[in-house]
Amino acid sequence: MKSLAQIPYGDIVNKKFLHFSETDNYHVDDLELIIQESSIIKRISFVLRSRPDDEFVIIDRNGAYFSRITKISKSEVYCRILGTIVECPEPLKISFVLSPVKNISIYEEMVKYLVQLGISQIFFLKTSRTQFDVTDKKLNRLSHIARKHAEISKMTVCPEILKIDFDELKNWDQKFLLHTKTDQDIPIVDLKDACKRAIKKNSVFISGPEGGFSNSDIIKFKKLGNISCVVVKDVVMKAEAIPIYITSILHFLHSASSMSES
Repeated sequence: MKSLAQIPYGDIVNKKFLHFSETDNYHVDDLELIIQESSIIKRISFVLRSRPDDEFVIIDRNGAYFSRITKISKSEVYCRILGTIVECPEPLKISFVLSPVKNISIYEEMVKYLVQLGISQIFFLKTSRTQFDVTDKKLNRLSHIARKHAEISKMTVCPEILKIDFDELKNWDQKFLLHTKTDQDIPIVDLKDACKRAIKKNSVFISGPEGGFSNSDIIKFKKLGNISCVVVKDVVMKAEAIPIYITSILHFLHSASSMSES
C-alpha cells in the first residue's frame, strides 16, 4: 500500500467504525478497498445507512484506516483509503480466562461489557466443572459480538476470543486466580494490589465458576508457577459479574496511568 497521510485518532473519533475479521471477503487494490462480504455490505447499507461519500474508519489486522465510500451495490462496496489512523488509545493489555459452566448467552453479555471496557483477550478454559463445550460456532458468535461492540466503543483493536488449555497459561508472567477459597500453597493478594500489578506487567485473570474451582483444577494451577489467589473484599456478586467488576477497576487504573504519562 502506498504511503498514506497520518490522521490523529481524535480527528476521526466521531466517524463510524468497521472491524474486519481475517475470514471476511474483502481486498485492497492500491488505495481502493473492495468489500464483497455480504454481512458487511448489509451492515453498511441497512444498519449504518451509509451512502457514497460517507466516511468511516476500517480496522483489520494490519491497522486502522480512514476511508470514503465511492460506490455501493448489492454485491460490492468500494472505498477510497484516505489515511492511516495514528495516536490511537493504548489498549488494556490484560487477558481474562473464563471457565464456562452455564448457558452461552451469559457469556455473550459478559463479552459485550469486557470489550467495551477494553480487555485485550478473552479465553475459555475447560475445567472439571465445565458444563458445555465452547465450539467453533460459539466462538465465531462471540467474536462477532466482540467486533460489533468494539465498533460501538470506537476501538481500533478488537479482542481475540479463543479456547485455551492449562499449559498455555504459562505464557503469562503474572496469573491471578479468582477463587472462593484460599490455599496455603498459593500466595494471597488483595484485589487492589493485583490490579495495580496487572497493568504494569503481562497478566491474566482466571475466573472460576460459582463455588470456585475443584481441587484437581487447583493442583493444575499450582504447577503453572507465578500464580496468586485474589481476594475480593466488600462485594458479594455472582461469578459472571466478577470479570466485569475487575475489568472496570483495571480500565480506571489504566486510564489514570495514561493521563499521568501524557
